Amino acid sequence: PIILMPPVYKTYYDNMIPEKKDRRDTFLNDLMEKYHNIILMDYENNPLFTVEDFMNEDHLNVFGAKKLTEKINENILTN
Repeated sequence: PIILMPPVYKTYYDNMIPEKKDRRDTFLNDLMEKYHNIILMDYENNPLFTVEDFMNEDHLNVFGAKKLTEKINENILTN
């Protein structure tokens, strides 16, 4: 199984509700400890994605989507 955390723009990431993010991260960590075959692809706060890659704060445009697809393919091929 692969869990993908797609990129979000900096202002979106900075304004995430900390308690919600902590609950999510705790859940993911517990899940990954229990099932060692899970692959987590975390691009949520990846500096590779810049303002030019976003349509809005939490959606990529076609250029960002292409970049993310290439990164996912690289990651899958190396795991």
